[in-house]
Amino acid sequence: MKMEVIGKLSQKFEPTGGISNSTGKNWRKMEFLIEKKGKFPSVLMLSTFSDQVINFIEDTKIGTELSCAIDVSSREWTGRYFTEARCFKVETHRNETVSYPHLTLPTIYSV
Repeated sequence: MKMEVIGKLSQKFEPTGGISNSTGKNWRKMEFLIEKKGKFPSVLMLSTFSDQVINFIEDTKIGTELSCAIDVSSREWTGRYFTEARCFKVETHRNETVSYPHLTLPTIYSV
C-alpha cells in the first residue's frame, strides 16, 4: 500500500548494513522518526534501503518538515505478523500556496 506522509524529522538512527547472502552485494538500512501534526499527533518509524534517501536524511536537520513516499506492508514470521513502513522517496515539504506580497508584476501594454 503506497501513501504519502508529511511531518517533521524528529530522530534519525545510525545506518546498519551488511552483505547479502543471496547476491553477495553490500546493503544499508536506516531508520528515522517522523512526527505528524494534527489533533492527535503521532510518530511513525520509517525505514529505507535507498542510498539516496539515506544520504538525504543524514544531511537533513532535526525539525525539518518532510514529505515521504512510503510503502506499508506486513509479513508473517512464525505465526506472528510484522508491519513495516519503507520510505522510497523523500523531499523537503513545501506549502502549495506561497505568496510574495513584496513582489509586483510588471504592467504590459499592447499597441
